[in-house]
This record gives sequence, C-alpha cells and structure tokens, in this order.
Amino acid sequence: MRILYAEDNKTLREMYKGIMESLGHEVHAFENGIKAFDYLTQNQIDTLITDNRMPVMTGLELTKKAREFGYEGPIILISMDDNLERKAMEAGASRFVDKCESSRLLATLIGLSKGVEA
Repeated sequence: MRILYAEDNKTLREMYKGIMESLGHEVHAFENGIKAFDYLTQNQIDTLITDNRMPVMTGLELTKKAREFGYEGPIILISMDDNLERKAMEAGASRFVDKCESSRLLATLIGLSKGVEA
C-alpha cells in the first residue's frame, strides 16, 4: 500500500514511517501539509495519514484540500485534541485517531497492512 504520511514531529514521523514500512507499506513522509499536498497532486496514493497540528498547513486543511482535489481514498487524521473528531469527519476524514492512544494508532496501522479499511 502507498501511504502518504504528514507529521511535523521528526521523531514520530520516523518511528511511524518505520513501523508502516516494516508492515510492507511504501511510505512517503513529509513534515507539513503543503509538502504532503504537493506530493498528493502529482502521485497516486492509497491512504493519507496526517497529524493535525503542523506548521504551514494543518491536517484539517490538508484533509479538506485533498478532498477538494478529488482524492477519494481513506484519510486518517491524528490529533491530541479529541474534541476535533467531528471537525475531522466534516472535513472528509475517514477516521480520527487520538494521538495519545498509541495502541489505537498501531492497531489502525496493522489493520491497513491486513487490508482492513481505515
């Protein structure tokens, strides 16, 4: 699976990128929403995973722009703000994951590797 992953925290970006790659995914990771969106507009991906709080463009903004661009695949929005779930779904996210619940995030990633819809 080709995954586009946007996360500004370098440690988390590298850690989760490594986990997803170890599960057999091709991962393209970027530190902000602008770079991720630029990649999305020029490449095919299967899933978009994005943190919300990032400089330049938030995950909510990236989600909205991806949908406006015509991306129809799953979008998983990750945030420490659990009050953001409704806004995430309204923006076009397929799934919201609380960043504090790392076990839920890992289960989501493992589900992707097994072909379970995000």
